[in-house]
Amino acid sequence: MIKIFNSKFFKILFVVASLAILTVSLMPGKSLPTNIIWWDKAGHFIAYCGLAGICRLASNKRADWQLIIAVILFSFLIELLQQLVPNRSFEWYDLLANGLGALAGTLIAKYLKPLIIKG
Repeated sequence: MIKIFNSKFFKILFVVASLAILTVSLMPGKSLPTNIIWWDKAGHFIAYCGLAGICRLASNKRADWQLIIAVILFSFLIELLQQLVPNRSFEWYDLLANGLGALAGTLIAKYLKPLIIKG
């Protein structure tokens, strides 16, 4: 694979992704039908897997566990803030899906980083 990206690119992408997740998460929600609740949790997993992966690719100084904790804390803060938004609430299963996504994204990016980051 050709190394065409640097950590600055991923730092900018991390900010954009964080703002996108924050914006979508704090929009007034609708009640989801119970037959697609698994898709909601999959969406949480995918979003935080991507965010944590980008975070790992952006950071050269932090340990994996520090990045995972930071992404989970961001997720926790959003879950708390959702209590102030109409038709949104704090959900432990969302936080679990976010945390598992953060763990997976960090581990995947850790092994891909040498293949795609130059310098």
